[in-house]
Amino acid sequence: KIMKKFLIGLLVLMFAVAVVDAGPKRKAIRKKAVRKAVVKQRAINNVAAKRVIRRTALVIRKAHQLVKQNKNYTGHLARAIRQQKFARILFAKKMFLQSARHSIRARRLALQAIALNKGTPPKEGTLDKEETNLMADAPKDEEMDKEAEKEMPDESIKDENFLEDLPALEAEEEK
Repeated sequence: KIMKKFLIGLLVLMFAVAVVDAGPKRKAIRKKAVRKAVVKQRAINNVAAKRVIRRTALVIRKAHQLVKQNKNYTGHLARAIRQQKFARILFAKKMFLQSARHSIRARRLALQAIALNKGTPPKEGTLDKEETNLMADAPKDEEMDKEAEKEMPDESIKDENFLEDLPALEAEEEK
């Protein structure tokens, strides 16, 4: 009987040590899972921002064609290009949310240039559900314009300066 009680006590003690010892391991596993989720979220934001920038670049190219063809210089194209350049700078700094928002602002300006030049907006001009969600609590257009102007004061806002060649509009790949 004494041996039986001793063995039961020993088993209980071993089980208690195993449970107490597993606590920190569980926390470590949980922290690792959270870290992976954060990295995954960052990757999604990178991809989402790049997609927004790519779609905006297509709209700006369409606006460029129409402004060049119709010669209706309103400044919307140049301002769209400035916003898009600023979005690319933010993307390079890994500020993906701000990058996407400034790119969407650039798209709106390009769509205004298209409308003022009596063109039909491309399908990429319409915000999809994800882009609409990105803009839910975004700063006002005027605030984003001021921010881009502050960061890029020497950037031209005359459409005439962009009739020949467009600058790079796509997001740069990380190296």
